[in-house]
Amino acid sequence: MSLTPFSYLLIVGLIIYTFLVVRMLLNLWKLYRKSVSNVKLVFLGDKSIEQHLAQIPVKLQESSINHLRYDFSLIEGALKFWKLQVERTDAAHRYSVFWSTANTAMIPILSALLGTDDPVLKFAIFLLSAHSGLIIFFHSVYKPDTKWKTARECESAYYDLFRTMTQMPLQLGATEDEQIQEFLRRSQAIRQQNREKEKDSVPQLQQQQPKPN
Repeated sequence: MSLTPFSYLLIVGLIIYTFLVVRMLLNLWKLYRKSVSNVKLVFLGDKSIEQHLAQIPVKLQESSINHLRYDFSLIEGALKFWKLQVERTDAAHRYSVFWSTANTAMIPILSALLGTDDPVLKFAIFLLSAHSGLIIFFHSVYKPDTKWKTARECESAYYDLFRTMTQMPLQLGATEDEQIQEFLRRSQAIRQQNREKEKDSVPQLQQQQPKPN
C-alpha cells in the first residue's frame, strides 16, 4: 500500500514523539543513576554542619551541640536519600502525567481518522496506547507520587525540627536538657515514620480469599 502525504506527516510526528520520550527517559535514567554521595543539602548551603552550628542564634552548651552534631551525622545519609528521592519521584510523576495526558488527547483524534485505512496511522495509535498502558502500570506499581510525599514530609519535618531547636528551643521544653531530649525523640520518630511509610508503599499482591460455602 502506497503512503500518502498524511502518512509521511505522521511519520515525522512519530519521530518527534519518540525523540521527546527518549530524551525525558534519559533524564530520568540520569537521576536514578545519581549517587546519594553526590547530593548537596540545600539546608546547609555552602556551609558545613560545624559552621552552621557555630552561627546559630541560640547559645547552647557544648554537650547539646555534640548531641546535635551526632544526630545530624546519623541522619545525614537519610536526608540526602530523601532529597534524591524527591527529585527522582517528582521527575517520574511529571513524566507520567505529561505523557498520559498527551496520549489521552491524541489517541481520540487519531482514532477518528481510522477510516483512511492507513498502516502508519494504525501503528501510531498502537504506539500511543501501548505507551499509555506502560505508564499506568508503572505509576500504579512504583507509586512515585506516594514516594515523593513520604520523602518530602520526612525531609521537611527534620529541617523544621532542627530550626526549632536552634532558633526557638523553648517550644521543645523549659530547660536545655528537656529540649535536647525532645529533639532526639522527635528525630528518632521521623526516621521511624519514614521506615513505616516505606513499608506501606511496597506493592503487594492481593490474594483472593476463598468464599465460604
